[in-house]
Amino acid sequence: MKITNILTDKKALSVYIIAIIAIFIGLIYFYNISINPVDNHLVEHNKNDSLHSTHKIIGSEEFIYICPMHPGVKSEKPGVCPVCNMKLVKKKLLKVHSEHSENTKQEKTDSEIMSISLSPNDKLMANVKTAHPVIKSVNKEIEAFGVITYDTNKLSKVPTWIGGRLDQLYIKAVGDVINKGEIIATIYSPELISAEKEYLYSLQNLQEIENSQLSELVSSYTETIKAAQQRLKYFGLSEQQILSIKSLDDIKDSIPVYSKYSGTVIDIHVLEGNYLKEGEILFTLADFSTVWVEAQVEETNLSEVKLNQSVEIIIDSYPDKLFTGKIDYIYPFMDSDTRTIKIRALLKNPDLMFKPDMYAKVLIKSNPKTLLTIPKSAVFQTGKKAYVWKEDKPGLFQMQQIKIGKSFDSVFEVYEGLQPDDKVAISGGFLIDSEAQLNKGLSGGHNH
Repeated sequence: MKITNILTDKKALSVYIIAIIAIFIGLIYFYNISINPVDNHLVEHNKNDSLHSTHKIIGSEEFIYICPMHPGVKSEKPGVCPVCNMKLVKKKLLKVHSEHSENTKQEKTDSEIMSISLSPNDKLMANVKTAHPVIKSVNKEIEAFGVITYDTNKLSKVPTWIGGRLDQLYIKAVGDVINKGEIIATIYSPELISAEKEYLYSLQNLQEIENSQLSELVSSYTETIKAAQQRLKYFGLSEQQILSIKSLDDIKDSIPVYSKYSGTVIDIHVLEGNYLKEGEILFTLADFSTVWVEAQVEETNLSEVKLNQSVEIIIDSYPDKLFTGKIDYIYPFMDSDTRTIKIRALLKNPDLMFKPDMYAKVLIKSNPKTLLTIPKSAVFQTGKKAYVWKEDKPGLFQMQQIKIGKSFDSVFEVYEGLQPDDKVAISGGFLIDSEAQLNKGLSGGHNH
């Protein structure tokens, strides 16, 4: 049908207009279907951008079962701990989901993550007790380990005063006790025989001319006799022995050696039959009425150690007894391997209880110092770091890093991280720590 006919035919024209309108409406409908997904995506994208910029956090409550003694044991169902067979405890946790953009990402610190809030009932069940750091006067007790040694000021060497052959040795074993004046050896000595003959001949010559008028000769022999007597004394003969030499029959070819010291033999240097030189050492003696305790003090504790300071000594052989002594020497050098300095304490030993090389522990008490202290039970140490659980608000515990110094009995010195008005957990801290570690792990592990 031609268009001119359609236009002249009113009925056909109305049908044609309706068809065109239907086609137009259909086009609009299909266009909206295709365009809406794109618009929705853009809207959602913008919405996400808004969420990323505001770092939205959505929370939901969840329950889990854990072991109070082994917080790493977790289960979604009731049961018992496979480690200790203890009944698992139901816990309500807040599971956190986080959405954020790369541009607004911020890292949380350990203290933000490691905190926990406990209800009064939770504190009671966990036996959590708090206390303030205490300023107190403390005495540090330093432990130094060492051994008993000889008092070298009371070591003696017993020599021979004349050369010759050692015919007899009266002391046979290390540990024998020698008293001063006791005979310890007999030595055959040609020098002694020669000195005795010289002395005897001088005596005889003096007797022959003492009534003569040769005064100069008398004087010469008198001096010779005195020199011979002195030589015999030097060789070890007593005045009685020297005066007893009246004839060749009285000349002795061997000489007894007497000890000039008392003590216990700790070394024998010769054997019978040895030929000895003048001054050669026969024995070494030790006087055990006093001994030394030599102990190693750590370099960091040296400032606490003073000369003439009283110390308490524990001997491993007598663990139930406590002995006292005094520091009489601090060695002027350090052991570079152990970073320790040797000290020496004098210990009286009247009953000879203490033997060289016995192990000993020396307890040195320092002078009182005023320090800020907390109980050792409050402190957690991880490597070189230390921290406590500080109660910032009632029931809210925060992990607080501290710096500790020396330990004194049951307390630590605190020189950074706490003030006297702070409150820290002194008992139950282990459960607080375990609970916080557990919550950290179950919160999604986000350490942003």
